[in-house]
Amino acid sequence: MTLVDSAEPGKATSYGNAGIIVAVAPLLPLARPSILKRVPQMLMDRNGPLTVHLPSLPALLPWMARFALAAYSATEVRKASIPSVR
Repeated sequence: MTLVDSAEPGKATSYGNAGIIVAVAPLLPLARPSILKRVPQMLMDRNGPLTVHLPSLPALLPWMARFALAAYSATEVRKASIPSVR
């Protein structure tokens, strides 16, 4: 996709939009058991998709706990899935 502004960048077409590109790939929620099983491997990979800023860990723990509980709840995974995947 190419975005062309008639004015300088950020002044016309590209000003004020959220810049959202809709992806079809995420049919399942991120919080699911298969993702949780990959977390240790992702954390060990310096170039991996997951990093944790250690000083932020205490503030992140409640969110991480809710994420894990949702991942292991069939009801929550079903609620977050796109209808055609259910």
